Amino acid sequence: MPRPSLKFCSNARSDGLPFIVEELLAADAAAAPVPPTLAELVAGRLAALPDDQRPVLLAAATLGGDPDWRLLGPVTGADERTVLAALRAATEVGLLLTDAGRLRWRHALTRAAVLATLLPPERAALAAGAAQALDERGEPADRADAARLFVESGDRRRAATILLALASDDAGRGALHSASELLERAAGTGQLAGPVTVERVRVLTLLGHPADAIEAGEAALGTDT
Repeated sequence: MPRPSLKFCSNARSDGLPFIVEELLAADAAAAPVPPTLAELVAGRLAALPDDQRPVLLAAATLGGDPDWRLLGPVTGADERTVLAALRAATEVGLLLTDAGRLRWRHALTRAAVLATLLPPERAALAAGAAQALDERGEPADRADAARLFVESGDRRRAATILLALASDDAGRGALHSASELLERAAGTGQLAGPVTVERVRVLTLLGHPADAIEAGEAALGTDT
């Protein structure tokens, strides 16, 4: 099978926008995931927003996915009026757009460019606030997203705790493959190794992989096979 062309890959990353395609083709993808011209353009538009509105967009970028206005107030401390004004202003300058009745980023690289304006400590602090808001709201998929953000914030133990609980719940209702994936993520945090291993052994056994279960248990105990 022929490999996809650079132009095809660029179109996939740029949502087919000609300006962004040109920028991606001109940029070194490994050295600069966000093309410099786009980064400068987005940073300028973000800086043009009023001081009380800019944090709303930064929080939206940190949360990921389509901007969820219900979470932006709790994360930033802004009132509803400021949140809505920020989202409208971002739409007017082309950072966001409305599509089929929903609000979304102009394209994936726009969000990446917004995130790139943050210093690492700023991003970690926003991730911590976003994770807390998601964890407290507790809607479907919220806690898994919260775990991802807790990792970004540096609180890997909190992430592992959430992922382990979600995996246990999934295993209890028979969603074993989902539980296994969650446990892989939990193991990747490097936290709660013992409880995560116990649950992995149980899930692997239920999946009908007793040899893998024994191997996982022995690896955790540091014994020879």
